[in-house]
Amino acid sequence: MKISQRGFIIPLLLVIAVLLLTGGAYVYIQNKQTSQSSESAATQATSTPQTISARNTDWHVYHNSKYGFSLTFPDTWKGYRIEESASAISVGIKDQQDIFIISAIKKPEWYKMQKEADQYGGPLPNLITEDADYAFVYSSAQDFTDAVIDLARMRHTIVSTFTLDNPEKITPLEKLTPMQSNATMSLFKVGMSGGILISPDGKMTFQIPQGALIADAVIKYTNGSIDPVGTSLLTFLKPAIATLSYDPSFVKGEDERSLSLNMYDSFDSSVDIVKHVLTAKVNSIRTCQIPLQEEALQPIQTPTANASVFMVTRRGGVLVSPDKKVQIEIPEGVVQTEINITIGLVNSVLVHNI
Repeated sequence: MKISQRGFIIPLLLVIAVLLLTGGAYVYIQNKQTSQSSESAATQATSTPQTISARNTDWHVYHNSKYGFSLTFPDTWKGYRIEESASAISVGIKDQQDIFIISAIKKPEWYKMQKEADQYGGPLPNLITEDADYAFVYSSAQDFTDAVIDLARMRHTIVSTFTLDNPEKITPLEKLTPMQSNATMSLFKVGMSGGILISPDGKMTFQIPQGALIADAVIKYTNGSIDPVGTSLLTFLKPAIATLSYDPSFVKGEDERSLSLNMYDSFDSSVDIVKHVLTAKVNSIRTCQIPLQEEALQPIQTPTANASVFMVTRRGGVLVSPDKKVQIEIPEGVVQTEINITIGLVNSVLVHNI
């Protein structure tokens, strides 16, 4: 059983159709294990040489006081080297310095890089996390020497230990106030800082994370439909998260664990059967008008005013909800044997047992 956004085609078959270099001089730090101490030697690069924070007495931990983050290294990386530039650190060992690089990029510049990559293609460094000011990213060397190949395989594990000193700096998403709103419709303006859109009845939310948009956008919620305004397609650089609260009595007789939330370009749907909430990630939204075919399928049963049962054959067809607001188009050949499909509405969001 699935739940889908009003007005969008529900496909039954889905085909999943820099090294970041930073200039400038570096400050060089090499860690050597002593009895609970850490040493560093710095080459002349800036007027004030950088050192590992004195509060870290364990050589396994590297701390960057400028940007407020730490990395933890395994035993096999004893003697690792850090070279610090104005906005990046290069991490390696004696045999190869640039095994991986972590950079702190101001968020407007990061958004610009994402936009250019989206428009023109090309690689981007991997995003680790963001705080209120910076996007922290990392990239790896293109080639590794035989001497470091085993250590290089651990670079992703090391990056996974990245920890901000002040996680509170990560700005929480703001609940957005609609520009316009009535009982069934809300109009929201969303910027690069993201935000949370909430339906008028409070049962549906749409969370757009920081950095998901490269410019302001207007989004409309109408009867369970999330649509962009002023454009036919709005793509997010990071997935948005949609949630829908449902009435368990509506799905009486069905296994709630089989429910999913389907929207255009959504994935990773999950269900909380205790709180009765469906969740899905969404890569993009679009305004979609589905032309009604001349011969839409006629329901064989109408058990309630909000539900209809259709018999679907190999020829496929269009299923129309009782209030005529929602359509499901089933292409020819998708259904191999004759089946009955029930559709209905929960808060104007389609529920079906496909």
